[in-house]
Amino acid sequence: MPTHTGHDFKGCYAQWGNHGKKYYYKCGDKKAEERAKAKANKQGRAAHSNGYGKKVKTVGGFRLN
Repeated sequence: MPTHTGHDFKGCYAQWGNHGKKYYYKCGDKKAEERAKAKANKQGRAAHSNGYGKKVKTVGGFRLN
C-alpha cells in the first residue's frame, strides 16, 4: 500500500494505506511533512516484514507455516 497525505479536522497527516496510523504535521511545513511520510513508510516496511501481503496456505482451515 502506498503512503499518502491528507487532512482532516485535526490537521494534515501522512498515512500508510487506509487503516494505518496517521502521522500529523503542521500544514505547509515541508520538513515536517517529509518526517511524517518517513514514519508512515517505516510503518509499511514493518507491516511487510511481519507478513503483510503474503499468501497464507491453509488446509482444512488450519494455517501451514
